Amino acid sequence: MADIFISYAHEESDVAHRLRYLFECEDWSSWWDKPSVKLGQDFRPLVAQAIEEARLVLVLWSAVSLDSAWVRWEVERARLSRKLLEFAVQSEQGLPGRKDGLFEIPTHPHIPPVRDEVLRRVAEEGHLVRRSDLWNSSLSVSNRNRRPPKHPVIGWEWVNPGTDRRRLVRRERWGDGNSVVYGTTIGNAWMFGEEDSCVPIGYIYITQDRHTVQLPEPPRERNRPFVTPFNIDVRITEFMQGIYYPDGGVDLADSEFNKPSFRG
Repeated sequence: MADIFISYAHEESDVAHRLRYLFECEDWSSWWDKPSVKLGQDFRPLVAQAIEEARLVLVLWSAVSLDSAWVRWEVERARLSRKLLEFAVQSEQGLPGRKDGLFEIPTHPHIPPVRDEVLRRVAEEGHLVRRSDLWNSSLSVSNRNRRPPKHPVIGWEWVNPGTDRRRLVRRERWGDGNSVVYGTTIGNAWMFGEEDSCVPIGYIYITQDRHTVQLPEPPRERNRPFVTPFNIDVRITEFMQGIYYPDGGVDLADSEFNKPSFRG
């Protein structure tokens, strides 16, 4: 059984794919594509069963999906089950004939602040537990010299670090102010780097209910063995399961934050 059934037109598959990734980061399963069936086989019973078993049916309305008989059929079944949540995909043309007040999402709904509102609505309507509900630690990070960073800093949170089940669950962009506080979970790990850079500033394992760290200067060597930029798109991050903290990173959990030891 999938937690969320995503109903959409083929033209909105990129948006559906990004939502699916966002939900997976929350440990929510999703059903988002037609099943593989033999030519001529009727897959409506399979779809009907998936809708019946889902906690929530999320429909992505667009100019195309409004004219889709399949989307309308899925929405009607969800409406009868009282488990329907409707989003509109932003477009210049708008959605003629749709009621006012429909929540609109951009084509990149996994980027804050839209991400947080999407997750809030889905969790509320589907009675789902968010990852943030399980946070049991805080990570306070300040920039070097206590000044705002010259270049935005990307913070990545990893679940199950050091195992073959590791995966990236958050990507936070920090550009204003001299410090930032993240809610997080003991057992996870964070990695930091400047936007557009391939060189890691540092990383830290979450082992306590509170951590306070200061970012050091990035390594001057620009050819450290980390080859994926920190501002990569979510579709690329899904293929990063084998990438781990590279030699050359700074262990921010070192006891001497102002004189961190470089590895490698």
